[in-house]
Amino acid sequence: MSDQYTIFVGDDRWFTGALRDDDVRVHPIDFDDDATIASRIEAARLQLESIGYQGQPIMLGPPSSWCLCAEFLTEGLERRGRRSAMGFLLEEHLPISAEDVVADYLDTGDEKALGVCCELEKLQPIVDAMEACGIAIRHICPAAMLTAAHVSDMYLEVGGVLVDSGGDDVREGGASNYDLIQLQGGAPTCWRWFAGDREAVCTQLTSWGRMHESPAPVMHIGSGNSADPVRRACDGIELVELEEVSHYQAAVRHAAKLLNGSASPWIDLRRDAMAAPKQSQIFSKPLGAVVTSAILLLVSVCAVCQWRGRAYQDLQEQYARQQVSVFKDTLPTQRIPGGGIKRRLLSERRKIAELSGKSLDDSAAKPLKSVSALWRLRDVLKNLPKGLRYRILDWSIQPDQIRISGQARSHADADRIASALRQSGLYDVDPPVTHALGKRGVSFEFVAKPPSGQASKPLPGQISLKGGSR
Repeated sequence: MSDQYTIFVGDDRWFTGALRDDDVRVHPIDFDDDATIASRIEAARLQLESIGYQGQPIMLGPPSSWCLCAEFLTEGLERRGRRSAMGFLLEEHLPISAEDVVADYLDTGDEKALGVCCELEKLQPIVDAMEACGIAIRHICPAAMLTAAHVSDMYLEVGGVLVDSGGDDVREGGASNYDLIQLQGGAPTCWRWFAGDREAVCTQLTSWGRMHESPAPVMHIGSGNSADPVRRACDGIELVELEEVSHYQAAVRHAAKLLNGSASPWIDLRRDAMAAPKQSQIFSKPLGAVVTSAILLLVSVCAVCQWRGRAYQDLQEQYARQQVSVFKDTLPTQRIPGGGIKRRLLSERRKIAELSGKSLDDSAAKPLKSVSALWRLRDVLKNLPKGLRYRILDWSIQPDQIRISGQARSHADADRIASALRQSGLYDVDPPVTHALGKRGVSFEFVAKPPSGQASKPLPGQISLKGGSR
């Protein structure tokens, strides 16, 4: 599992949580009481980076005091436009307008639903500042819901979770605020928040216990010291202390499951007005820069092509003027021909040759064609003697000569190789230079040159080959 990070926000204190290699760490964020949201988020970013944060999406956990919750009936709601209709039903239980909150809903069965919302006035500035600071938010889940979900995963047969957010090892000296989340089938059916009212918690638990003959136990997580008076005051319900982790540590563990996709959140306020930017919005600026760069590149290429075309046109006009100047110097009495100066000059050259009694073939005016080294190699291979055992070790085909070295059984065999190439009439071959190799025969080397009539024809490059045997 990769590292996962959570930021718990609130009115006064903020915390960062990290899960690394199954080790949960929760730290308070240091900032002044009158610090702005931007400075608080900057402090949170620096603290996250100090523990290994590298820009991955995080979980944002608002406190229970920012959230409102209500149960309502969903009987008769159609699937189309269901969320909008649920928003109006939730609004009937809220002291503020539905347009001022972001809400999510969870069906609890029997045509009932649980709605949880948070004021936009609280969340919007924080989310905007985090995105501007480079912190991506994947989910927004109430911290108490994260804690209860972790306990529900650990203990399936529980009827509820009592979260005590004061006096634990993370937040010392804080007031004891309670969250009571009732569960059914591993999902919440009711959420109540008690701000420092222990008596109200005990009353609610006692009432819950009297409504059921054998209610499922309630897991208590948070401060171990405050559980005893609550347990003594409760009647008819079993309150089990969970001492493995604190409520923030439990929330961080479940947040890690949500961030890596192994679980789905009960309530996620990262929607509607708080929805994450679309991919097109995220990449709009880089994409715009790429399009702008492509346009600039295309304009630059067109400009360069236009400039080069103009340069070539000027060069063509310059050569045309030079051609006219040469023609005037050569034939000052004649006017410039319209059919082409080069053709007129060749015609005059042919006329002068005929008047002087010399034949000037049209082909003489054509440049000599290059002879490919591959053709030379073909000619040599074609005229080497057959039925003779020898080995060619090295070929060097250059414009003015071909150098061949190898091994043969005897001096006579080496001479036969050179004679065969000489008798083809294609090359002038010098007598081979041979050296005895003992029982291994002789080594030879000779040079073959094109006849003097062909020596002036250039070769396009040269070839050096390591040969084989025949």
